[in-house]
Formats: sequence, structure tokens, C-alpha cells
Amino acid sequence: MIVPEGYSLQEEVRHHFEAEEYVDAAAKQTEGMDPAEKVRWIHDFVCNLVDYDYEGLERCNSGQGEMNYSVYDAFTSHRVVCEGYRRTFWAIAGAAGLPVRIVNGTVDGREHAWNEVFLDGTWKSVDCTWDDSQAGIRYKYFLTDITYDNSWAQ
Repeated sequence: MIVPEGYSLQEEVRHHFEAEEYVDAAAKQTEGMDPAEKVRWIHDFVCNLVDYDYEGLERCNSGQGEMNYSVYDAFTSHRVVCEGYRRTFWAIAGAAGLPVRIVNGTVDGREHAWNEVFLDGTWKSVDCTWDDSQAGIRYKYFLTDITYDNSWAQ
């Protein structure tokens, strides 16, 4: 386990277990839903839960600190970068029994992270980061059949 600067191992372990409780509670909300309904509910839940951590990204890029990217950060500070969106969707979807995987790549030359879920016999991309807009949730990157090669343009 990598412990971020400024945290003790005990704090990091506590955050891990608290995050598990949050994830389990969210996944429980999907009980009785079919897989497609679960995916949409989790997508919307994550988009409503967090905002993009522009300030954290700037701190990290300037060497002035770290950005928020953990599931714990998503549930407590409600501000994460794409890795936090991806981890949170992945954790809840997995806890809800959905086949889900992570995808890391580059978009327009920048690192990016998103998910894929196995639905209706195929892997489909779900990108909560890009679907979470100031104007509300959009579904441009929801269950897309786009073949990502881990290097694409937005």
C-alpha cells in the first residue's frame, strides 16, 4: 500500500475501510435492478457525487501538493480527477456484481482514465469524468461502442 505524503499508515487503512462502507451502501441501492439499470444508476451517482478537482490537478502539476483521486476522496471531499471518477465507478460497479474493468490511456496527449463494463455480450466504455458537466449529466461517453486504443482525441 502506498501511503500519500502527510498520511500515516493507520489513516490510510481507516480511509480504505470507510471507503468500502460507502461503496457497499451505494451498491446496495442497485439491488433488484437489471445490469443496464445498475450501470446507469452508478454512472449518475458518481457524476452527482463529485466534481472535477481542477485545483488539485494544478497543485500536482506545479509540484505544490497532490490531487484527489481515491474513492475515499470522492465520498468525503467530493472532488477528484479522472482517476477518482474511474476508481469510484469501478468500486461500486464491482460491489454491485457487474463485470467492470479499468482503462488508462492518453487523450489529446494527456493521461486519462475511464471504465468499461461488460453488458449485452460486449465491453462498453463508460466515462463519468467527461459525462459530468457543469450543465448536468450528459451521456456522450456512456455505454459507447467506440473502440478505444488507449490513445484518442476527445
